Amino acid sequence: MITPSRQPIDILDPAFLGEQRGHGPTPRWWPLIGHAEQQKALTCGARFVGLDAGRRSGKTDIAKRFLVSHLPKTRPWPDPRFFYGMPTRDQAKRVAWRDLLKLIPDNWIEGGKHGKNVSYGELWLRTIWGSELWVLGMDAPARFEGIPWDGGVLDEAADLADGCFNLHVRPALETVQNGVNRGGWCWIIGKPSRRGPGAKWFKDFCEKCRRGEYPDGAAFTWPSSDILPADVVAQAKATMAKKDFDEQYGASWQTSGGGVWHAFSREFNVRPCQRRDNLPIVVGQDFNVDPMCWTLSQRVGEFFETFDELILRNCNTPRALQELWNRYGHHPGGWQFYGDASGRARKTSATQSDYAHVWNDANFQRAGRTLHYPNANPSHHDRFAAGNARLGTADGLHRAFIDPRCTHLIEDLETRSYKEGTTELSDGKEQGHVTDSWSYCVHRIWPIRFNVGSQKPSVIVGNTQPLTTGGDT
Repeated sequence: MITPSRQPIDILDPAFLGEQRGHGPTPRWWPLIGHAEQQKALTCGARFVGLDAGRRSGKTDIAKRFLVSHLPKTRPWPDPRFFYGMPTRDQAKRVAWRDLLKLIPDNWIEGGKHGKNVSYGELWLRTIWGSELWVLGMDAPARFEGIPWDGGVLDEAADLADGCFNLHVRPALETVQNGVNRGGWCWIIGKPSRRGPGAKWFKDFCEKCRRGEYPDGAAFTWPSSDILPADVVAQAKATMAKKDFDEQYGASWQTSGGGVWHAFSREFNVRPCQRRDNLPIVVGQDFNVDPMCWTLSQRVGEFFETFDELILRNCNTPRALQELWNRYGHHPGGWQFYGDASGRARKTSATQSDYAHVWNDANFQRAGRTLHYPNANPSHHDRFAAGNARLGTADGLHRAFIDPRCTHLIEDLETRSYKEGTTELSDGKEQGHVTDSWSYCVHRIWPIRFNVGSQKPSVIVGNTQPLTTGGDT
């Protein structure tokens, strides 16, 4: 065996498992904040380990290091293979490939990282010990099947295809060679999630491991607050609905199904809202024909106050614009129109002509109007998260208010739901349109984004550029 000039790290070394990990074969290994549950995961010895920990809590960091630490180990067979898998290849390349290269010393690879033993096109490398590491997108099982594997990591488990592990990964970890089962191992990691094709399986897997019902399995969890700075966690708590915060940062599995607008409360979100002459009217538009549902709101600093709604039967856009003008054509503060991307939204009949009607309407041209329609629609889950965060955050603040006369909007906020045990909407023919129109505005003005590329991960709420750019008209 060729011995590299720098010895491979023993990931079970007490010095590495210490509270502040400060050494490793490359600078990328440190500093890394230690955690008791992480130590348990690294030392448990189970073949199958689930990490359902909070967002940005270090689960991916230790999984990558655990994987790399296996590359120098000798095996009774000449071709040990390891993998790092994510839902798609592009995601795997972006999140895992470059970082794994930084964790691996150059002298572990014959010819270095720019030699023939590294493929930047196919995302694999071969070490001086003969071991191989592959970075894979699990959306194409053919990339995985037909090859024996000795271990690997499945990341973002809730977003993996249903059956990914049982149908494709586990069989390839059970290869028998020369009468010996190679006994491949797998870490399955991700944050708890109500959504995603693999969410239910991931939750069940972790829970069975904790109950001792999964053979040779173990699961560990910890909240983001154990790792992230207190101000980052406080920012997330102040900008996310409680259920979303508890799930993503508290590492707490939330029940699928139930109310879409779980943060809404008549007690806190319903109150008289007065139209202010000095502020623009924010018009949320859903272009369904029957009923056509528009909401009328105003942005008052960080608060969003909805003072009226237009619910019109068998209606087209010109007629709705005329009704809006009849009611509030005297308003001196200007107008802002928000809606979905043309022709792409779930349950919409919007076309370019709908927006052309708004743009060309002579009344609103004279009154001063701007249009804010995105080039592409966000997922409805992202819209719902932004709306729930405005209705009520995990730290108890409420920033969205609805006038009692908006009866249709209030009813939709109270009753819109998912099918039991799923994240599939249970909307009837007329349900969802009015809360869609309302949430188009909220998401456009106060989107929730996660800044994961900086040295200090944070939650970003609101636009980072003027509303007249980035797809607005």
